[in-house]
Amino acid sequence: MASQPVIGILSGLDQKSAAPFIDAFIKEYEKPFLTKGEVEIPEMRVYALRVTCIDKVPEDAEETKKELMRACQQLEKDGATCIVLTSYIAHQYIDELRSAVRIPLLDMVTLAMECIKKAPYKVALLGTRVTIATHIFQTALAGKKSEGVMPPYWQTHVDAMFKKIKVGLSAQTEFNWLLGRIKSSGITTVIVASTDLSKMASRATGFTMIDTNLLLAEAAVRLCR
Repeated sequence: MASQPVIGILSGLDQKSAAPFIDAFIKEYEKPFLTKGEVEIPEMRVYALRVTCIDKVPEDAEETKKELMRACQQLEKDGATCIVLTSYIAHQYIDELRSAVRIPLLDMVTLAMECIKKAPYKVALLGTRVTIATHIFQTALAGKKSEGVMPPYWQTHVDAMFKKIKVGLSAQTEFNWLLGRIKSSGITTVIVASTDLSKMASRATGFTMIDTNLLLAEAAVRLCR
């Protein structure tokens, strides 16, 4: 293993999709230091996927898995000392990806489950339709005797929020409405599985917000210390 940490990032369809993680990582890494901007940030290498998974889960699961494994192996070959998965689709193949490399692999689902209480309860899931369709969080929650909740009409509302955000419009009013529906359902814990919603979620009160992007950044910083 290299003497200096190198963060490998497995991102979505372009390198820009890794930006929210990189921003969060730098912010977390600089926290202990009094002087910002003069801290030597660990090197990062991004591998952007070629699979198309914006509107639906990839149909060719085997080919998708092979590409993801090749991506992880390439990051390791390029000197990464750990890999962070910022692609939600990649989490469907987490066991295969771990077995494909010899370096630590950080995933959002495992980190999010560490924040979940042991007692059975319901957790609201906020993410794209594709992320929800993978059932990666629902399956993990079921293993803890808990339930991931995202009714269809909630998801339709979330989809509309993403459309506004993508064109630069504020979705704060819609987000507040959704939080009201979640609260009225008796749910107080929310898994935020989209970086587009992270900023609004960080300002929400009365909920336990589990921001998967922030969890990844914090875990990566711990590995680099």
